[in-house]
Amino acid sequence: MQHALDIDRVHEVDYLTGDDAYKKDWMSARRERWGMVAFNPRTPRGLLEAAWHFGTRATKRTLGAARRLVAPRT
Repeated sequence: MQHALDIDRVHEVDYLTGDDAYKKDWMSARRERWGMVAFNPRTPRGLLEAAWHFGTRATKRTLGAARRLVAPRT
């Protein structure tokens, strides 16, 4: 990292997305990113992509809620 900053003169390092604990040690600021996803429900592919996207999100939310219910409380 020091080589990238001192020798290569990198102005910015992107640690991608996520709030991983190690990133707090390396970054001085946090930037929130927003995105948009669009599907054309009039096409078979659009319907399939939308079903996959929303189905995956719903599954993750459901599993997360289930884990919180069964996790031991401290």
